[in-house]
Amino acid sequence: STIKADEIRLLNDDVLMSDGALTENVAFPAGHVIQVVSATNTTQHISSNLYTDQQWNDTGTNATITPKYTSSQIFILVRQSYFWQMPGAQGVGFRIYRDTTQITSENGFSTEYQDVGATGQNRKHGYTTLMVMDSPNTTSPVNYNVHGVWWASVPEGSEVIWQYGGWESESRIVLMEFSI
Repeated sequence: STIKADEIRLLNDDVLMSDGALTENVAFPAGHVIQVVSATNTTQHISSNLYTDQQWNDTGTNATITPKYTSSQIFILVRQSYFWQMPGAQGVGFRIYRDTTQITSENGFSTEYQDVGATGQNRKHGYTTLMVMDSPNTTSPVNYNVHGVWWASVPEGSEVIWQYGGWESESRIVLMEFSI
């Protein structure tokens, strides 16, 4: 048997589904995952801003979600790649933004840091994971994006690249909308 319907309504005439899409009248239990959006970034970005300039570079890692409910929370999970080549002590830091608003508390270059002395060119290719829960309080599209900054004790000759080599060191962002 097959049941076909353009609309599903409650007895009080509230529409639950119309043209195959759930409406705002559908209530999910608290903690229910409503939708998931993910994106992969393989575009190599060379970062030219040193931490002392307080210039956070857009790494290009981003995704947009349109929350179904204003009361929803969005869980943001990021796996951001980086590569550095520099002498002395060095570090990178990352922040997550909702559109242009910073929503994580990173204020420096301490997300990943190492001090291997001041001799030679030290290289590191790695990933860092960022997680945060956000309450955007909207049903309009919201873009979550990652910005990075770097620091080096000897900045001359230093280089930092997000998504070094493109596809072989991709970054990923996952957005999950939860009901409250």
